[in-house]
Amino acid sequence: MGRELMPEELRELLAAYALDAVTDPEELAALEAFLARDEQARQELADLRETASFLAYVDEEAPASLWERIESSLVKSACASSPGWSQSTSTWTGPASRSVR
Repeated sequence: MGRELMPEELRELLAAYALDAVTDPEELAALEAFLARDEQARQELADLRETASFLAYVDEEAPASLWERIESSLVKSACASSPGWSQSTSTWTGPASRSVR
């Protein structure tokens, strides 16, 4: 590796780390040091590991709470990036919606 990884690069490796797929010893050490000092990264890793654990049960239906969390995250993301998106009704209320009706 030879250089220090930036926090963004380390975050990109979290999914691989959650699956025990980081094989480079320097990357592994950098990730572990990053996780030791970053609570948000530790939470993201816990979420990724939880999601990965569902992969073992592909024949079973995913828990309803998982889909609720995904939907809630998508709605929050849409609301944050689009002023015309209504989180309370999960519908678009921007100018184009009025002209389509």
